[in-house]
Amino acid sequence: MGDEMISFVEIDEKKYVKKEIENISVYYHLKKLNLIVTPKIKSIDNNVVCYEYIEGKTLHDLLEANELSLKEKINTGYLIIIGLKSLNDNLVIHKDLKPTNIIIGDDRKVYFIDFGASRIYDGKKGRDTVLLGTEKYASPEHYGYSETTYKSDMYSLGQILIDLELPKTFNPIINKCIEINPKDRYDNYEELIKKYEYIVKRNRVKVNKKELNRKTKKVFGKYHYNYDNSLSQWVFTGICLIVYFLLGVLFQQTISKNLIDSLVMTFALLWLAIATIYIVDIIRLGVLRITHKRSNYSQYLINALITNLIIFSIIVISLVIIGQISQL
Repeated sequence: MGDEMISFVEIDEKKYVKKEIENISVYYHLKKLNLIVTPKIKSIDNNVVCYEYIEGKTLHDLLEANELSLKEKINTGYLIIIGLKSLNDNLVIHKDLKPTNIIIGDDRKVYFIDFGASRIYDGKKGRDTVLLGTEKYASPEHYGYSETTYKSDMYSLGQILIDLELPKTFNPIINKCIEINPKDRYDNYEELIKKYEYIVKRNRVKVNKKELNRKTKKVFGKYHYNYDNSLSQWVFTGICLIVYFLLGVLFQQTISKNLIDSLVMTFALLWLAIATIYIVDIIRLGVLRITHKRSNYSQYLINALITNLIIFSIIVISLVIIGQISQL
């Protein structure tokens, strides 16, 4: 905010920002979350927050200087949506989302800053008692019509997408985000992301998902970031398959000299590996379903169960066939 005192310090050869904050409770919450879309908070002393300095430029400056290509604008819009989902999923309502409060780092990641107007959503307020926000980007709820929620940030997001000057094919997304009535906006970010990805695919523009496959440390609690983590799932899958493959080799060398027995054991271990992967997924999805009621993970749960049953059936049929062959 305008009256906040800001200074810069160096600690262990790293640059940090020291800022006096009135709304300090949100920063305690952000420090606990440790999300990758906000500067890392080093310390909080009374009303003074010390957080890492992000090397980069604000989205406002980049747009003013016309430094972003169309592809970069589309990619930036996507990263902002994913990052905002991370904040809102963890009950942080920014309330002052605008291009000057979004930094595109030199590492090309998106960071959200200035949480002086933010609040932690609890669903208990009928309407906001303090009117904070920036004209144009502030939703009608900011002016006391109702309580600000994640849909209020979604309204601001729509205005930012307008600033990005995306192709007209993105207009349906933008128009839905900036609906006057919050009920007419997207019910969840999954729906918004799916629509955005569909339009991106139609425009044949690749978005950068490399930095979207990271999570905060708490996986099983409500403090999570972007469950759809393809990289970690592949790593986990690889580790399981390697471990069970080595067990199969050990079994073949030490216990069984019979080829059929070895094949049976290999298939059994393979199914055990795959089952382990999907059982872990089912547990994680179930926990997320319970702790994070806004998003619907039911379909993912059903898909995981069906996939596991199909794989199990294939393995059982294969074992039956091998058993029949061995008796010939």
